[in-house]
Amino acid sequence: MNPTSPDSPCRVAIVEDHTFMREGVKLFVSKMKDFSWAWGAMSAADAMTELDKDTPDLLVVDLMLPDRSGLELIKDVHVLHPQLPIIVLSMHDEKLYAHRALKAGARGYLRKDASHAEYEKAFQRVRAGGISLSGSFADEVLLAFASGNARSLEGEGLESLSD
Repeated sequence: MNPTSPDSPCRVAIVEDHTFMREGVKLFVSKMKDFSWAWGAMSAADAMTELDKDTPDLLVVDLMLPDRSGLELIKDVHVLHPQLPIIVLSMHDEKLYAHRALKAGARGYLRKDASHAEYEKAFQRVRAGGISLSGSFADEVLLAFASGNARSLEGEGLESLSD
């Protein structure tokens, strides 16, 4: 992991097809200390084009995009830019997608209904090279690994489905 220098603002980009959500994150990031806005994309294809021109310090990705799965985009970005930290932004419960997102290369998972404080904490933690999950899901992950039953995180039968 190559966290951004604490002296320079962390440039954030987002891949989100809903304009209101994209603009809301832009406004939020612009008001955060030590963070700045890089760009926004409406689709996975747009994101790949933007990444070719300008690699941000942190990428926020929605799971449900109009042209392809956010999980597939994360895998592609992770191959091309392995040091780029990615946070998933989703309306879906962590129990359904967080494990898959982390396996794909994401470093954090935020629900769209999270508080501003949770967003800020997640952005700062991932920027510093850490992983960010909600407290309850992080406990579940740690308990599963501590008990040697990490496969229980994948849910019943979900591990056999493709992304």
